[in-house]
Amino acid sequence: MKTFLLIATFSFSSLCFSQTYLLTETHRGEYEDGSFKATKPEFKFRIVVSRERRSALLSEITRLSTGDIIDIGIQYQVAATDSGTSLSRGLFSPSKRQETMHTFIGHPGSLATEIFYVGETFFEYCKIANGRLYLSHGTVQKAMSASEEAEKQFQKK
Repeated sequence: MKTFLLIATFSFSSLCFSQTYLLTETHRGEYEDGSFKATKPEFKFRIVVSRERRSALLSEITRLSTGDIIDIGIQYQVAATDSGTSLSRGLFSPSKRQETMHTFIGHPGSLATEIFYVGETFFEYCKIANGRLYLSHGTVQKAMSASEEAEKQFQKK
């Protein structure tokens, strides 16, 4: 019994350091051969961030037009986190200056690099692949953290 409690406590404590973000594109476009072409928003991203490991996982992408879910599993490094105190905050619009910002960098393919810049209410995305620069912007919704989900399940019992 003591072993079980120790394992359960460890598992619960390791869940406390993750947060899930739901990112929905509102603007999208592609830059190629010196010109930019705006396109329709296409995706909703689910990213799970582990603060303890300083990593993020793009666990799924949902196609906005059809609702189709693509399980993806791309790992990202948390390159930076800023709580709103850096000097560069003056470059943001006043409404976004106080947001905590995270920068995630990943390599979804051998010749591709992605960067997610995620705040509390908005995100910016950039992907370099296939001779193109893909850009998008959108809204952020924080999903329930793993510890909140576990706590909610325990309260039901």
